[in-house]
Amino acid sequence: MAAGSRFARVDEEEINQLIDDAIPKKWLHLRYPFEELENLSKEILAERPTKFYQELKQDDGREYSRSAHVAIRAGINRYLTSERVGKTFINHK
Repeated sequence: MAAGSRFARVDEEEINQLIDDAIPKKWLHLRYPFEELENLSKEILAERPTKFYQELKQDDGREYSRSAHVAIRAGINRYLTSERVGKTFINHK
């Protein structure tokens, strides 16, 4: 492998497409077609994840592992608390 070939260059449009294709956004669009993840109130953000995690399955129908759920939750939180969105998704106690 040539030096530097491990990482592909992506532009802003490709990054936005990856975000739009994310599992949580697809799920929300299927269940609540008129809602956008970035525009949900804190009350709805507290409610939606419970249903999302209950319905989340692998392609073959199996449940995700606990560690996979933790990683997915961390990714959602990272996105929602980014400068782009600026929300809080996980309630840290």
